[in-house]
Amino acid sequence: MLIGVIQILILWLSMIAAAVVLIYPPTSAYALQFFAIAIIAFIVINRLGRKKQFDAETVLEQKNLNLTWQLFCVGLAIFLLVGYTGGLGSAFFPLIFIYLFFVILACAWPVSLAATLASLAFLYFLTPEFGENYYGTLFSVVIFLPIAFFAQSYYAKFLKEQRALEAEREKLAYYNLYAEKQQEALLHENKSVSKIESKNIDSTRDFLQELVPELDELQKESRFPENQMVVSARLTKLALKVRQALKQV
Repeated sequence: MLIGVIQILILWLSMIAAAVVLIYPPTSAYALQFFAIAIIAFIVINRLGRKKQFDAETVLEQKNLNLTWQLFCVGLAIFLLVGYTGGLGSAFFPLIFIYLFFVILACAWPVSLAATLASLAFLYFLTPEFGENYYGTLFSVVIFLPIAFFAQSYYAKFLKEQRALEAEREKLAYYNLYAEKQQEALLHENKSVSKIESKNIDSTRDFLQELVPELDELQKESRFPENQMVVSARLTKLALKVRQALKQV
């Protein structure tokens, strides 16, 4: 609510400043110079607004105020130019439609409506010999307002859908990244398991290669009855080795 009031005051201030410059003869002669100063101020504020980093808690408020000051400079320049060249009869009057359209897009509808009414009052007082020939011009502004508000509502809906789509894209990118990390972890785990299994297979193969010659030797010694005790002892040792190998697998 406070931001809206501040925006209305800033936009009205641009019209008051333009009226002061145009009404007083000492300054009205330099209206075009003031117009150029307003354009330069707009460029400076626009560049500073892009470079400045706002705090996360006040970013929306600061951006709204920065945009309002840009509209102040644009409005001041347009009102100076249109008021200096004849008000409602000025050849530059269509610039008023562009200004109001920007205001309607950038601000809430109460702010836009207040700015529109103040703009019409400004043009009325600065139009010499106001008469019936200017009614059509005022009526064109009245016709323009609902069209502009409709465009603003459509644009706001479009931005909302775009933000929702962008949020879905961010979620999808996050899920894809999470799935890739999980897949990498699973592949690493499978590689580790494969290495362990390969190591176990190699150790088992080595053990069996050592075991075969001993079994061949025992087979030869078992042919003689006098070697029964020796064969039995060696078989016991082999059984212990097999048990130890099974524990390691």
